[in-house]
Amino acid sequence: MLKRYRNGIFYHIAISLAVIIFASPLFRILGFEYSSLVALASSMWCMLVASKRASTIETSKLRLLGIIATECGIYILIPLITSLLSAIFIPNCSLTDGLVFYIEIVPLTAIIAILLGAPIGLTTKSNRSRVVLVVGSWCLWLIVSLLPGYFGPQIFTYGWQYGYFPGFVWDEAMDLKNAYWWSRIIVVVVVAVCYFAIKHKRNLLSNILTLCLPIIQTAGLIFFSLAIGLEFHIIETTEHVERELSSQILIENTTIHFRPNSLTNDEIVFWHKQVQVYVDSIRSFYKLGLSAEKINIYLYPSVKELDEYVGTRSASISKPWRNELHIAKENLGSLKHELVHVMLAPYGKFPFNVSYSTGLTEGAAEAPEDSYDDIHSINYLASTIIDMKLAKGVASVMSFTGFASNASGKSYVLAGSFASYLIAQYGAEKYLQSYHTLDYESIYHKTIEQLEQEWLAHLSLERSRDQMSPMTLFDSQRTRFYFDRKSIVAEPCLRRIGKMMKQASQLFRDRDYVRAGTVYQTIIQESGRLDAVYGLVRSIMLQGKYREALYTLDTINPHDSTKQIWMHLLRGDLLFLSGVSIDQVLSEWLYAANLQFSGDYFLAAISRVHCVSSCSDRSVAERYIQGYYKVTPEKELFDLLKDVQSVIPGDMNFVAAKNFLLAQSLIRMGKLQQATDQLALIFQTGDINLYSDASLYYRLIRKKYDELRAAFPMVKSVGQ
Repeated sequence: MLKRYRNGIFYHIAISLAVIIFASPLFRILGFEYSSLVALASSMWCMLVASKRASTIETSKLRLLGIIATECGIYILIPLITSLLSAIFIPNCSLTDGLVFYIEIVPLTAIIAILLGAPIGLTTKSNRSRVVLVVGSWCLWLIVSLLPGYFGPQIFTYGWQYGYFPGFVWDEAMDLKNAYWWSRIIVVVVVAVCYFAIKHKRNLLSNILTLCLPIIQTAGLIFFSLAIGLEFHIIETTEHVERELSSQILIENTTIHFRPNSLTNDEIVFWHKQVQVYVDSIRSFYKLGLSAEKINIYLYPSVKELDEYVGTRSASISKPWRNELHIAKENLGSLKHELVHVMLAPYGKFPFNVSYSTGLTEGAAEAPEDSYDDIHSINYLASTIIDMKLAKGVASVMSFTGFASNASGKSYVLAGSFASYLIAQYGAEKYLQSYHTLDYESIYHKTIEQLEQEWLAHLSLERSRDQMSPMTLFDSQRTRFYFDRKSIVAEPCLRRIGKMMKQASQLFRDRDYVRAGTVYQTIIQESGRLDAVYGLVRSIMLQGKYREALYTLDTINPHDSTKQIWMHLLRGDLLFLSGVSIDQVLSEWLYAANLQFSGDYFLAAISRVHCVSSCSDRSVAERYIQGYYKVTPEKELFDLLKDVQSVIPGDMNFVAAKNFLLAQSLIRMGKLQQATDQLALIFQTGDINLYSDASLYYRLIRKKYDELRAAFPMVKSVGQ
């Protein structure tokens, strides 16, 4: 008996040990990824076992099913036991969740593999034919299961070999939804009917039937999946999405699809012009001709709908091979980036019409941007990464797997800077050739290492020319905060924390601050995550307990304390609301302003400085800061800003930041003409073009900020 099971036991031990020893930390612990890999590997073996046992054992189909299920049950226990034993040596803070994922995925996969493999054994005489049919049909089903993600709007797919594939977008709070169970039910019913319908015969007719069986089963699965899949979001189609997003904005060869009434008339006008600006600037940057291919932009009202139809809350998705992109209204800041992917589709490679180098693909999308974070150029950030020795160069990032092995922010910056250098130095045509072929030497007549050295010299020269060397304290702190991080695939134990963060965020949105704070505290104890610290402090703050919130902020120590520098803005707000001396408050806000983490962060900090310094009515500033942390309707925020405007008569030190914040609120309220007028007041020139890139406004504000340094000595002293 043991001899019969020996090969299967060795196979499953080898698979589980290979994953545990050689895979990334995220995959090696018992969790969703580990379970899916085991299911994928085990499905082939169980299918082969089922076909072999069915071809040699003469018994009833029900009893045969029990015999094979017992054997396969032993096999699928091996990776589970191996993983549980490995937990002695490899920490797993989400062991319970991992066990649930394993139970949800692997046993069902084994059952389906048995029901698919047994009919082949029942009707096939030749062992060679049996193995060829099993392997061939397994590959066919795997390919077919991935087709909805390729031909439809979704990035997720359901397949019996692996259960659920979420696409290449990380979702730490992922769970298996009802659609997963419906997809399993459909498969089990179809394959069970086929299994019990097949007669135990080995003749010409049964052989022909066996050859056709995978195709018949596949057709049945597709039919039933389409019949009820749309209802349960197992399969999404373009037609289904376009019925939901039935309104359109037509722009040359580009169409924006959106839900009726989800955009105001002003927003429709704005995005009609903005998309045209994006398309024209990308076309000019890469010297592209007019394309006959129509681009479809699917604009979802919120990330909730984006997740429902596409399968992601955190990212915008482009599908260059379909000339389309999917984006939520609140993520429109990444629209230009995604448009680059689609517009460069003719230069990509089959099957996804992008470069086989992720570095070249993402570098191409970053290169046309004026800035990375609305303040700093991508070359400036790349040079700080190099100077801080957080990377030696860019060659590794441009390799097939190198991009994902680094923290994503660092990879995007380095690849974008390198791409912009190649385009500026050698022209867009050569870059697009390398985008397609990956052959640097035949195109540039230089190796990637030689080009890397040129790029490094260019960064050094640019820093010297712009007098940006040596780096300041703020430069180094900002660089470490954003880029001294591990890749997601190098971080184990994220599922449990992600689920708790999702729970806490929902409680916070529901204004249940006490319960939200309790969950945030648990997360901090287990992981020390900075966003959990921020959530806890905000939860206490919005209960009106400002001093308690300040004490919590000052006494909690995240695992990575260097990340706490991001809290200077929040700490200044708490000091102000607690009635601490204005000098301490201004010191925190000015420190935050000098860090310049992003355009929004900078504006939030400097506007507080100007407001408190210029406003005689303290209650106005208090209302503005309190509103900043609430889930505040845009109109309420706009009214608060109008109050600020009314109590600061002609204070030019505050005009720039104040008018920008007012314009931001007006844009989000869909009042584009009024926003244009407000922006024009920044320099009293009326020469602000609302339809150019938003980063222009941040650069103008930064220029104004530099002019204001002399008026605020503390800014100068903090900067030094």
